[in-house]
Amino acid sequence: MLDTFRNLIKGWLGKVLITIFILPFAFFGVSSIFQSSGVDNSVATVNGNGIDERDLLRAIEMQRQSLVSRFGDQFPKDMLSVESLRPNVLNGMIGRELLTQYADKNGHYIGLESVYEEIRGSSTFQQDGVFSNNLFEQLIRRAGMSPNQFMDELRKDKKGDQVREGYFNTDFATELEITQLLKLNEQQRDISYLQIPLHKVKGKIAVTDEEIEQYFEENRDRYKVPEQIALEYIELRQEDFSADIEVTEEEITTQFAIRIAEIEATQNRDASHILIEVSDDQDEDQAGSLAGEVHQRLLDGEDFAALAKQYSSDTGSAEKGGSLGVAGRGAYVEAFEKALFDLEIGAISAPVLTEFGFHIIKLHGVEPPVPELETIRQSLHAEVKVTKAEQPFNDKVEELKEMAFAASDLQDPAELLGVEIKHTGYFTRTGGSGIGANKEVVEAAFGDEVLNEKRNSEVIEFSAENKVVVVRVKGHKPETYKALEKVQVPIKLAIESEKSKARIKELGEGLVAKVKAGNFKDEDIKDLGVSWVDKKSIKRNEAGVPREIAQKAFTLPRNSEKEAIEGMSLNNGDYAIVRLEAVIEGKESAIESDEKKQQMADVLGGQKGQFNFQNLTTWLRDSADVEEM
Repeated sequence: MLDTFRNLIKGWLGKVLITIFILPFAFFGVSSIFQSSGVDNSVATVNGNGIDERDLLRAIEMQRQSLVSRFGDQFPKDMLSVESLRPNVLNGMIGRELLTQYADKNGHYIGLESVYEEIRGSSTFQQDGVFSNNLFEQLIRRAGMSPNQFMDELRKDKKGDQVREGYFNTDFATELEITQLLKLNEQQRDISYLQIPLHKVKGKIAVTDEEIEQYFEENRDRYKVPEQIALEYIELRQEDFSADIEVTEEEITTQFAIRIAEIEATQNRDASHILIEVSDDQDEDQAGSLAGEVHQRLLDGEDFAALAKQYSSDTGSAEKGGSLGVAGRGAYVEAFEKALFDLEIGAISAPVLTEFGFHIIKLHGVEPPVPELETIRQSLHAEVKVTKAEQPFNDKVEELKEMAFAASDLQDPAELLGVEIKHTGYFTRTGGSGIGANKEVVEAAFGDEVLNEKRNSEVIEFSAENKVVVVRVKGHKPETYKALEKVQVPIKLAIESEKSKARIKELGEGLVAKVKAGNFKDEDIKDLGVSWVDKKSIKRNEAGVPREIAQKAFTLPRNSEKEAIEGMSLNNGDYAIVRLEAVIEGKESAIESDEKKQQMADVLGGQKGQFNFQNLTTWLRDSADVEEM
């Protein structure tokens, strides 16, 4: 499947919105389910359809956030620039647009209900195991999208899923292919191998002081101690200004009215619809006439679900009796939304015309319900206190801005504001703990004004915590390097390991040459304390043979004239010599299991489907009219 949006709603938003992996056909664009938008500032056109620069920049930023979230400081910073990310991101957007166009041209359709079901089923948008429309809208808008845009992108990806699954689910393997592959999988081999442990030579390797010094100089960056800084700071917290605030009953009542208005503005509607589509086969008058007939039958008492299954052009929801599930404002086109939100529970609308045709809408329920005042009195009381604390808090913040700018240290501002001066530990440019984990604090701390000019920082806001801080340098440690004497032991061990691996490889390759030439004698390995191990009829996943050796054994070519012999360095530093002595073909009796055959058929069919799907995407790109600006 095209997993971008699947990953997005399952994991990305849970890590502060987003993990767009730039694979073909996976990233964001701009449109909406019921609304289309013009293209401004196109960076590319794909068969006449534009890709807007704003969407490209948004996708680049999301890709950058994803890489930072996944790899942190390990990812090179120069590769996170717009210039570095732009080519791959744009190429992915072009590929996805091509696949969407192909899906539309070939009649692929995604019903609204399947889109809603995908969203409602995502744990990312759930609170206490239940879908929250408020959370959904909050996270989506934080990503710079509207709910309509998000659902449209999800709908596009599901169209791409249909295309891709069409290839993966229709390609198949022949009986002969399955049998041959199963026989190959069941093949067994007789081998012998010699494994020379690294420790056989490691203790005999000498490391000189000159080698240690040379290694240190050539690898100094490994022993770099990054620049560090320690801060002193003062902070103002809004909650400190609300402690002594009194709240009246009138204020609670007013806040309750505000809360009710907010709930009503974000309430969700559980609705169904019947869509009578306007199309080439049915013009607007014909569609309107049929919609009127269906509406009258509903008023006469016929079952809504039954008529939806019979008449609705939205096949996705029609299968479920027209159900659209639960959604809030912004999920539908304006005319549809207005009719829906004007309905009383249980009511059915007159036919509503949109660009898709005529909709007959039924409202089943509204959520969440409006609470009673007493059930939320405590939270209302807290909200009033926070609101009343805003102004005195903001006034003090303004005072702090002026004092921090004028003062030569933090002592006077702290005394005048009645707060204590706090301190951080040392941290690097990648951040630390406490306020040192805040990106803006780190940037300010290492900026010229604070670090070099020794001035107080500007006021830095922590919006999520409703507080502000002003920082000042308390201590600074420039970038330096560890002294040689402090890293001498690990350097010696590293050199010893490298030289040991080189020595054992040299020894092993010499033995391979002797074996191939027929000059090998047991005395050649006597001092190593190792011997040849014979294994008969091993399988590819043989438990009694080291995995790397077994894998090598099944890559050795069959040779009727002489044995195949190869040497190899193992991941643990050992060296192995592998000799193929015989090949035993897989037997028919070992592969008669229908389950095995079906498993192999699925594997082969999937591989063929993937290959053919890749061919499709290549053909789409080669035959498309793509122009990059």
